[in-house]
Amino acid sequence: MHATESLETGLAGAVTSVATAGALMASAAQDRFVRLHSTFSPPAQPGQQQEHKGDVLDKLYVKVTPTVIVWDGVAADSPNSLGEYEGEDDVWDQMQAVVSDSEDEGKASRRKEKKSRTS
Repeated sequence: MHATESLETGLAGAVTSVATAGALMASAAQDRFVRLHSTFSPPAQPGQQQEHKGDVLDKLYVKVTPTVIVWDGVAADSPNSLGEYEGEDDVWDQMQAVVSDSEDEGKASRRKEKKSRTS
C-alpha cells in the first residue's frame, strides 16, 4: 500500500466473497485487494438508520484475483485455539511403530532390480 493511499477508499472492483468473524468482516474483490472491515450491530428497532459505519481496517494486495474468503471459526487469541490439540502429540508418542513385511520385501526387491539393471 502506498503511504498516500487511505484505507477508507471505496472498492474499485466487485466483491467476490465475504466472511465474518465477530466484529470483523473480511472481503475479497476483483481489484485484487483483500480487506479487513470493522462492523457494528444493526439498529435495535427495524427500519431505523444505522448510526455507525464500519471502516476498512487494513487491506492487502495479492498477485492473483482472490475468489473466496474463508474463516475456520477459530479465533487466534482464544485460549483453546493452540492448546486444543496439545494431547494429540501424546497419542502419537504412545503408538507402537508397525512395519509391514510386504513393505520390507518390496523395498528389497526394488533394490535388486536396480542393481541388476546397472550391472
